[in-house]
This record gives sequence, structure tokens and C-alpha cells, in this order.
Amino acid sequence: MSSGGWLLTIGDDFVPQLIHVFSREIISLPKIYTFPEFGSTSQWHIGFRKFVLVESSSLVVVLWGCSGKLGFCRREDDEKWTAVVNGQDAMFLDITYYKGRIYSFGCNHQIQACDVSRDQNLLATNIVTVSTLPKELYGEWREGYLVHKWLSGAYIVGLENGNGLLVVIREGVYDTIQDELCSEIYKTTSFKVFKYDLDNEEWSEVKNLGSKALFVGYSQSFLMEEDSRGVIKGNCIYFTDDVSELYLRSVKGGGRDMGVYDMSS
Repeated sequence: MSSGGWLLTIGDDFVPQLIHVFSREIISLPKIYTFPEFGSTSQWHIGFRKFVLVESSSLVVVLWGCSGKLGFCRREDDEKWTAVVNGQDAMFLDITYYKGRIYSFGCNHQIQACDVSRDQNLLATNIVTVSTLPKELYGEWREGYLVHKWLSGAYIVGLENGNGLLVVIREGVYDTIQDELCSEIYKTTSFKVFKYDLDNEEWSEVKNLGSKALFVGYSQSFLMEEDSRGVIKGNCIYFTDDVSELYLRSVKGGGRDMGVYDMSS
């Protein structure tokens, strides 16, 4: 996983490390089993799902464990990880750092947030629900009721201009191709993008990213301006394979469900 030029790795000794791609600086973090009940709920190779490094406060925020819980530590300062025990009634799918807050989006279709400050026992007590994605934007009728669609994957990223967040939903179907070890072969079919304006507290669907390209997967989600040479194309979503629950059981392995989704198609 990556965030802000850093890679996060973890070995079978349960030791996570931050490695800077360019300076080659290496920082060891607390062993992952210092999370409470980690040994009974997860395994080292799926211990972390996402991480965000907040450089200004040396804060490392992660989604950990099989159930995608939130946790944090101070790099080079803390000897153990702190788990967030409140404000989590559903699995978190992605997190991002934006304008002094950690924002998350989860299986309950909610954006949640907490302030980041060295003067607080942050995250452990101050998570708040910001908003819920309206069913009218991402729902379906079932037996006469409008309900939220199931989320096969979702991401969240802050906008550089204005004061808003993008929630990106990855849609997919299961192919009929049979695998010797895994009967469910997955394939991304499309993406839906929604904007939440933090000022007027309104949702809207985004049909065009303009000259921006969006990158999603195991890394921290981010937007980038298109390249004049055509290497990076605007109004596209570049995605990598992050459905570990399926490909870990597949004889063909992961990495097959990746590509570029053109929003104009």
C-alpha cells in the first residue's frame, strides 16, 4: 500500500514498516498484533487494508483486520496500535486525509470523519457521521422498497478545488468462468462517482472528471491532472486489483482485474 510517497509493508513476523520510495528511509511501526484481539480476528497477510500518513503530525491511520476497523499510531513514538472502538457499525472501505480531518466511507454508505490533532486523544472518541449517500442516487427497488445497493468496492478522495469529497463506487459481476479453487471469478464492469459538498451538505452524481484522472486500488485514492503526452488520460479511472477475499482463493491469483475506465464511455 502507498500514501504520500511512502510504502507500507508487513512481513510474516507481524512487523509493519514504512519505506520512502525516493529517500529509502525505513521506519518500523508497532507489531500489528498489538491491536486488541488481532490474533483471533485476522492474519498478517491481510492485516492492513488501507493506510494514510499525515505528515504534519506523524500520524499513521490504517484500516486493519478482516472487518476493516480503524486504528492509528504515531510513527517512531508509539509502541502499540490504538484501535477505534466507537463510531463503527459497518466495515470501512476507504479512508483519506482532507483539510485536517480523516474521512472514511463504509459498507453502510456513510461518510464519517474525525479531527486530527496532537492535542487530542484523536480518533478514539470523536468520530462523527457526516452524511449518508442518498438511496435516490444509489439505490434499487426491492419488493416495493427503495434500498441501498450492495457495495462491491468503494473509495473516497478530497477535491483540491472547493470543499468537497468524491465517493467512488466500483461495480462488478461474477463471471461464469470456472476456477479449480474458486467458483466466483470477479470482474469490474463500471464505476459510479458522487460528490458531497461539505459547505451546502448536498450530494450530486459526477458524470465527468474533466482533465482529472482518478487512481484507486490498494493505494491511497488520489486525483491527478492529465498528461500532455497522453500517458495519463483525463476523465478516466485507473484501477488495480484489490479484491483479496476472492483472489487469495483463486489458482490464477490476483492482478487480473485492473485497467482504465473511461467515464465518457
